[in-house]
Amino acid sequence: MTPNNASPNKNMTQGAMPASARPLHNAANNIRPAPSLQGVWRKDFQNSDMEALTKAVEAMKLGRIQKMAAISMINGLNVNLNDSRDPSSATIQYLLKVPTPFYKIIEQYHQGLETQMQRRDMRAGKQKAVAHSLNAQEMHVELSWSGQLAGHVNETYKMNSKGQLIVKGVMEVDGEKFVVEQVYNKEDNTPLKSSEC
Repeated sequence: MTPNNASPNKNMTQGAMPASARPLHNAANNIRPAPSLQGVWRKDFQNSDMEALTKAVEAMKLGRIQKMAAISMINGLNVNLNDSRDPSSATIQYLLKVPTPFYKIIEQYHQGLETQMQRRDMRAGKQKAVAHSLNAQEMHVELSWSGQLAGHVNETYKMNSKGQLIVKGVMEVDGEKFVVEQVYNKEDNTPLKSSEC
């Protein structure tokens, strides 16, 4: 029997809620969205294979300004999936360090369907593209073009364990084969500059 003048339990402060009665921390706050190709990616020049890229660009026999744009001015990608969970199409815009009106590349790919667009080297004629596999974490695209310096390239877009986007392209043109791997880091919640749109 507890005496009437017994002091309160020192471990219980007045008005405190017992631990068992406290609301649990909302676990949903700790849930991170699944990794996705969706978003703006900035090129990691240091970890990209710039030597292989240079050789591939030289094989396309581009002019001096176009060559410079392809090698050193493209500094990112803007990947837009039509559905972030189960995409059936994707649009990729190449981002440049400075605005270059004559060199603007925007490509759209559809799962299992062929699309046509301007050639990346800006030469006359169209480039055909089809996405053989497309999901929120990975994309495999095949591109081909006829006419001058006809060729094709198979590209895979895939995120690695560090959350980086690895774009690997295997290009064949004029009887030569080139393997180019580029690395991109995601730029979260950063709007595009007006010069990049």
